[in-house]
Amino acid sequence: MKNYMKFAGIIVLVLIIGISMTVCATTGSGTSAGARTLTITGLEDYNDFYVYAEGAVEETKIVAAINVFESMGEHLYTGKVIKNGTVTLPIWKITVKFDEDTSEVTIEKTPYTGNINTIFGLTIWQGGETLNRFSELEYNGEIYITDDNNAYKGAFGQVPADDDGEK
Repeated sequence: MKNYMKFAGIIVLVLIIGISMTVCATTGSGTSAGARTLTITGLEDYNDFYVYAEGAVEETKIVAAINVFESMGEHLYTGKVIKNGTVTLPIWKITVKFDEDTSEVTIEKTPYTGNINTIFGLTIWQGGETLNRFSELEYNGEIYITDDNNAYKGAFGQVPADDDGEK
C-alpha cells in the first residue's frame, strides 16, 4: 500500500509539472528570439501603475503587453508596472479565432517581428497587473511609436507632427 501511494504521488507530481510546462510555453510572458519590444518613456507621473499598448499594422492587431488572453468572453491584458517613468513591453501579433460550432473565442499570440511606425492606444491603470472591467483606469489615449533601428520607442505626451510639420 505504501508503494502504491508513493507511485500515485509521483504520477500526480509528473502530471502537475507537465501541465505547468505546457501552460507556461503557450501563455507565458517574456519574449522569444527575434521578437520586438516597445520602450515607453515620459511616464514619471504614473510610477507603480500598469500599462499596455495596442494598435494595428495594416490588418494585423499588435499588442505590447506581458500577456494577452481570453477569459469568459473577455480579452484580458497583463500589463507591466511603470518604474522610473519608463516601461519596456514585448510586442505580440494577435489573432482572434471564433469557433462557430462551439462559440468559443481563442486568442493566439505570437511574437511580432515586423515594422511599426504608427499610433498605438495606450492604457494605464491601477488595481493589479491584469486589466479587467474592475480596474481603475488612469489614462486611455494615444502614443506615437517610432522604429529606431528595430528598437521601438514612444514618448508619452508627445504628439507627432502632421504633414505640414505642425503639432
